[in-house]
Amino acid sequence: MRTGSTRQPGTWQVLRESLDGAVVLPEDEGYDAARRLFNGRFEHLRPAAVAYPEHAGDVAECLALALRSGVPVAVRSGGHSYAGWSGGTGRLIVDVSRLAGVDVAGRTATVGAGARLGAVYDGLAAHGATVPAGTCPTVGIAGLTLGGGHGVMSRAYGLTCDNLVRATLVTADGREIVCDDEDDPELFWALRGAGGGTFGVVTGLELRTHPAGPTASADLAWAWRDARRVLTAWQQWAPSLPDHVWTALRLQRAADGPTVSVTVFSLGDRDELDGLVDRLPGGALDVVVREEPHADAMRRLGGEPAAERDTAEPDAAPDGESGAAPEAHPHNYDVRSQFLRRSLPPAGVEAAARAVEAAGPGIEAVVAVVALGGATNRVAPGATAFVHRDSLFLVQHEAYWTPSALRGPAEMAAAERAAGDWLVSVHDALRPYASGEAYQNVPDPRLPDAERAYYGEAVPRLRRVRQRLDPDGVFSRPQTI
Repeated sequence: MRTGSTRQPGTWQVLRESLDGAVVLPEDEGYDAARRLFNGRFEHLRPAAVAYPEHAGDVAECLALALRSGVPVAVRSGGHSYAGWSGGTGRLIVDVSRLAGVDVAGRTATVGAGARLGAVYDGLAAHGATVPAGTCPTVGIAGLTLGGGHGVMSRAYGLTCDNLVRATLVTADGREIVCDDEDDPELFWALRGAGGGTFGVVTGLELRTHPAGPTASADLAWAWRDARRVLTAWQQWAPSLPDHVWTALRLQRAADGPTVSVTVFSLGDRDELDGLVDRLPGGALDVVVREEPHADAMRRLGGEPAAERDTAEPDAAPDGESGAAPEAHPHNYDVRSQFLRRSLPPAGVEAAARAVEAAGPGIEAVVAVVALGGATNRVAPGATAFVHRDSLFLVQHEAYWTPSALRGPAEMAAAERAAGDWLVSVHDALRPYASGEAYQNVPDPRLPDAERAYYGEAVPRLRRVRQRLDPDGVFSRPQTI
């Protein structure tokens, strides 16, 4: 691990003078905004400096300084790292949010690494196009893509990384290189699943696009007494869906008690969706079915209120370039993941439901089960560095707590401990039914063998790529290959 001194005023002044972009230091007025990540759980992190490159040359200058001074580097696109690794105390944060263009030509889009997903969707929508990705509008497109990229279109079109055609990056020694299936195919293989802040600073992505047609979706909710019955039936129903239909189930405990809900998203029409939803268990307390344009669906799934959809500025980065504003994260949160190769047996269903019921006061606890399959699983495990191709479901365990509802540091620390304890307990409860793999876009510091959980048999090959591209460990961080 690189541990150079973080208080080097002359060094930082040299960097400021060498960049067309900006450098923000701890003594600067904008530092508190610049250092923040999306998750308020990492409010304590204090980087040595935050750099905002305007172009690849600026990135190279940042990395040259890091090599000379030994200051460790973290790369930040949207600042959403679940483990806080797009920040870090004492690090030089290379924030690529100014590299945010979205250009469409034919059936591909060239996207700056700092573009937020909402802006990408809006930019593509103007051309009647989309890419398979997630739903959080403020997540950075680069981090999402390079770690896989699950979303509501994954069963139809594959992961975001499966739709990566070409990538541009700056290596640790300052070279700007382009890789694809023909130019440095080994690096291109590694970037598709293991590329987040590991082999260089990715500055641009070329993505395959798909038509953005109309969508249909359904949201259903049942009383908690039906939770076990619904989960059992849903996990038998979900794998039988056509590839253009995606679904997820949530077991959730909030202050007003536990709930069970199912979301279904389709690239087909409402009549077909109605027929599919009719096969779910009866007795739902609430059923909402919609037909809407693709762009509206993405905004709604991303949490944008309907009243704001016609007035939103398509090209605006939701949180700006300087980290995340405090109001952007009213909740702190912690998340773990597991993959399942088969449906949960009755004992596993019971374990999931009991874990949610057992969540203590002060935290909102979620077990979210996402159906995989379709185009995602038709890619061979070794074709990219995303190896989880034989999984039936992705399970995310999520714990949230609200800082504004807590009184002082002691209560904050207690809530974080309670969230962590609950995550350990639910992860342990489902371990007998899980594959042992974990989703690399949900980095988990608790994993005893993270490399194996994220990358499986790809680890030796990834190490060779890493040694070639970053022999001095400029991009070292916890759980780096």
